Amino acid sequence: MKEKNYMNVNSWLRKELDFVPNWKRAAFTGLGLGLVLSLLMILLQPFDTYQYQSPYKNLELLGYTPCIMLSMLLMVPLENWFFHKQGQRWQIWNEILIILLGGGVMMTASHIYNVFTISGGVPSLRSWWSFIKGFGLPFFIFLAPMWAVVRQKFKGPPATAIPTREDFLLIKGQNKGEQLQLSGRNFLYAKAQQNYMEVHYWDDRGVPQKQILRLTLAQLQQQIPGAQQIHRSYLINPVHVSDITGNTRKRFVLLNTEQVSLPVSPKYYEALKEQLSNSAQ
Repeated sequence: MKEKNYMNVNSWLRKELDFVPNWKRAAFTGLGLGLVLSLLMILLQPFDTYQYQSPYKNLELLGYTPCIMLSMLLMVPLENWFFHKQGQRWQIWNEILIILLGGGVMMTASHIYNVFTISGGVPSLRSWWSFIKGFGLPFFIFLAPMWAVVRQKFKGPPATAIPTREDFLLIKGQNKGEQLQLSGRNFLYAKAQQNYMEVHYWDDRGVPQKQILRLTLAQLQQQIPGAQQIHRSYLINPVHVSDITGNTRKRFVLLNTEQVSLPVSPKYYEALKEQLSNSAQ
């Protein structure tokens, strides 16, 4: 019975969610929740807030708002790292972890602001823990469910590695029965080897794989809408490009997923640059 419950919980934690790495959403969410927190302290004055006297009291209490907003913005790079590390997957456990880590950053930032602006003194581990227990955790328990709901309700369209009409691709080779089925977002890059293509991709577990199919680069490109040719021998998924290095004579793209660099021909450089620019907008 316990093993069955564990399997059910594990299955639920690994359920996939849509993921949108969105700085604007993080900024507006942080601003909104930060204002809610500050207004609660101004209007309700919990935790003996009424004892704090200052000619700029309300303005100082509003100072917790940027602490919340900046903390949420700091989570965006971490979310992106998790998303790419797991093969363009975002699961419930990732969502829970980000909220918990974000909560820790929020409470720490609020503690530092509290020490330097309101209570005075020098930050210490003891004062941090006292602040977390007496102030941070009660408010975080209140704000965390709101943050989780906002993250799922107001996030726009999900991120995908390649803008395909269908989620899954079926790539067929020239040999009888030769085919490869994968999610479009899991395609990484492909390398031409004479009459064959070496296709690199992630499997369903996010483990890098490769398969050799008998077909030309042009035939493969027709079967992967959104793939970008960067060289006479290479196709890539532009979403996985982290940087372009080199000069006008020799350029390379760096893939943030496989830690590999692939050559870029001058013939394809401008088209690649335009594609990456459009993807960033």
